[in-house]
Amino acid sequence: RWGYQVVTAASIDDAIACLASCEVRPSLLICDLHLHGDQNGIAAIARIRDEYNTAIPAMLITGDTTARRPGRLKHGGFVLLHKPVPSDKLRAAMARLLQAQPPGQPHRADAG
Repeated sequence: RWGYQVVTAASIDDAIACLASCEVRPSLLICDLHLHGDQNGIAAIARIRDEYNTAIPAMLITGDTTARRPGRLKHGGFVLLHKPVPSDKLRAAMARLLQAQPPGQPHRADAG
């Protein structure tokens, strides 16, 4: 209803495959901090950015209460929202990220 096309995936590999098969170039990544197994949202963001060679705006969400502690570096410096995320807070964070970086910026593996 917000005017976005949404692609969901359960793993990093699924996300890459889904984006490739539906020929969608992501304009924003919203990843859970903790994914299945030993995967995490920071690695997912890095891999998708590498795949597109673009610094796609991204944020993390989590239900992990220990993630509330100070220390943005452990979250890769990404915006971190805590579940349950109110829709107005999610929408505002999305808008800020989409406006902050023009699409198509080259991705540097050592950034973010």
